[in-house]
Amino acid sequence: MSWLAENWRQFVDYGLAHVLLSVPPIVVGFVLSVPLGWLANRRRWSRGVLLTLGGILYAIPSLPLFVVLPSIIGTKILDPLNVEVALTLYAVALLLRTTADGLAAVEGQVKLSATAVGYGPWRRFLEVELPLERSSWIALRVRGADHPSLFDGPAWAHTSPVFVQVAGQKVASRDDARYFVDWIEQMLKVVAARNRYASPEDRRQVESLFRRAQDEFRKMANAN
Repeated sequence: MSWLAENWRQFVDYGLAHVLLSVPPIVVGFVLSVPLGWLANRRRWSRGVLLTLGGILYAIPSLPLFVVLPSIIGTKILDPLNVEVALTLYAVALLLRTTADGLAAVEGQVKLSATAVGYGPWRRFLEVELPLERSSWIALRVRGADHPSLFDGPAWAHTSPVFVQVAGQKVASRDDARYFVDWIEQMLKVVAARNRYASPEDRRQVESLFRRAQDEFRKMANAN
């Protein structure tokens, strides 16, 4: 605490510098990813091309990107603009797939109904596809490498969810609940086959916890 009291100006200066470098790329990345995500869902080929480019862009190591960018945009390596452009590219690469998947989740009948009553592509996008019509949650996840210890695909790094409520509705989806009922069943089968429990009692406790969770998701799936 004494160090902070003696160096608070430096702390504030570094904090402001961090905000000025990090916030604009997030905002610009979001603004760019929304129309790109919409474009990705307009045609099958455009989705493949854009998402592939986003994946390639995200796979570029940061240090080479910081070194190469100055030769393209005419800045220096440590120039704040160089850093902001690089972070914006990474933000677009991360948000593009999430945005495209979120817009693709809008039911086809809803979009067809909007088109039938005279909505053009942009009006349908702004008033039907983009708004959040029910309570949900938002999170960011990053795909990792496949691993033999994982039974359902690659490893994922996942942020904590941000819950968004619309008109006071609870965050609940019967489709999601049915998914987790099946997912827990598959996981129990894999874990039982591996049989790495310390004792039979540990196995009963673990299976009991998962069965309780499965029962809760089953109630959600069957709710009116």
